[in-house]
Amino acid sequence: MTGLVRRGAERAGALGATPAAYVLACLAAAALLAVGSVHGSPQAPAARAAYLDSVIRCPSCTGLSIAQSDDPIAVALRAEVRRLVDAGWSNGAIERKVVAEYHESVLLSPPAHGLGAAAWFVPLAAIAAGAVALGAVLVRRRRLAPGDGAVSAADAALVEAALRDQGGP
Repeated sequence: MTGLVRRGAERAGALGATPAAYVLACLAAAALLAVGSVHGSPQAPAARAAYLDSVIRCPSCTGLSIAQSDDPIAVALRAEVRRLVDAGWSNGAIERKVVAEYHESVLLSPPAHGLGAAAWFVPLAAIAAGAVALGAVLVRRRRLAPGDGAVSAADAALVEAALRDQGGP
């Protein structure tokens, strides 16, 4: 079993995972998530109406879009959205009209200004703080690891003893 432990340690050291590599991997993942989450607005009238129905909250329901609700207000609002789409209104103009009638809370996505901006930036700040903390832990862990990446004889003996106690090979 000593050979298996040593090979695992050698492989981990051979990966050359430096703190800069972890930061680069996190940045690449964040960039891919950001690019993948951007959606263009649908162009077909039916698709535009369906999109708007999914982002406008039912004014008399809790947490449902007008697409999900059968409430009379939601049904009327869906018909109004469809009429405005057919009349050639842009998505932004329709959203502004609905907000003017019902208040900004009628949109399911929070606004990117004022107090609603916190809903966008707090999670991003938490993710960034987590990435920094993970990087700090990995840097500290690397500094505490033996320099050559080899497992000491005492550690290998402890692993073998533990495996024997558990009934392993």
